[in-house]
Amino acid sequence: VNSIESIMVILDEHSLRSRKGLVRENEADNRFCEHVHRDHIRDPRNNSGPVVPLRVSKSAARAGNAMRLHDGFQIRHYAGDVSYTTKGWIEKNSDALVPEVEALLCDTKKNLTSRLSEPNNVNVASTNNSVSQKYLGNLSHLLATLQKCHVHYIRCFNPNDKREPGNFLQKYVLEQVKNCGTEELVKIMHYGYPNRCMLGELRQRFTEML
Repeated sequence: VNSIESIMVILDEHSLRSRKGLVRENEADNRFCEHVHRDHIRDPRNNSGPVVPLRVSKSAARAGNAMRLHDGFQIRHYAGDVSYTTKGWIEKNSDALVPEVEALLCDTKKNLTSRLSEPNNVNVASTNNSVSQKYLGNLSHLLATLQKCHVHYIRCFNPNDKREPGNFLQKYVLEQVKNCGTEELVKIMHYGYPNRCMLGELRQRFTEML
């Protein structure tokens, strides 16, 4: 989560630089990706961190159409590695309307229409109304909500990739079991730690046994 938040902050920084004309439009995405690599991928040969370089396909490399080092990166999620190509990220990160449209909405006398506008977005060069900012806000809200909750859930697995009844593909199901952490959960329960308890509660329950 910390790495994702940091990458979104870097994206915001480069989006603002692009809107101010401090970087060429065709170089903005590469500059952003280079910054991510510089801050999060210390050694391209070391794949132990949460952010790692893209994996280059040998067949694509032989064909001459493989992605370059600064075309993207991989994030090691709990469920598996996910590759991200950063082409077009700077342009897509802007969540503001065209300044002229924003100005028209601000000048309208209709109350409903004027509420659709954001006066701060009229000067697009100095405003950073971005998708990444909204994403970080939603992420923070989600994490705060999860912190207040107790974990109660049921794990469901798809029996096959075609959603057909009576068709159980063992390899397909096993991949889901591994990727969602069920193996680790079973190991924890096997060792006798099925729940997260406060120290006081543990002491009260097991003092007599000690």
